[in-house]
Amino acid sequence: MSYTLAVPAVEAMVITCEYNPREWDGISTGLAWAILHDNPVMAWLIDPTCTDPVQPVILGSMAGPPPDTSPVVSPAWASISGDTVFVPDTWRGQAMDFFTYVATNAEVHRPIYAKFADNTLAAAWDSWANAHPDLALKEPPNV
Repeated sequence: MSYTLAVPAVEAMVITCEYNPREWDGISTGLAWAILHDNPVMAWLIDPTCTDPVQPVILGSMAGPPPDTSPVVSPAWASISGDTVFVPDTWRGQAMDFFTYVATNAEVHRPIYAKFADNTLAAAWDSWANAHPDLALKEPPNV
């Protein structure tokens, strides 16, 4: 299959999401923790047949596909436009609400570790982490 590579006209960024890859302290795969990183989008891969969803090409490594954690939603990535975070076809909102969504949707209690280069995201993370100390990990999990 041939894909179209589209370079963003304006600066674009995604938040990539990594989840525990196996059972962790008795908690199911994908539900024990999440690690979030911000990465600039260098281009978007577009399937001209619209069979496959658009995928970002980032500066950095994409995490592997998220495990099936149904009914809990575990997005692989989210796009950021201005101050709005978009999980394709699933969720939209502000950065701090996105952190809450990843940590608590479908009544899960999934702590998050995040390290952001973007100053706006870093400030949002710091505010959220201070308000949610039970959900914000101070150190990354030992994978």
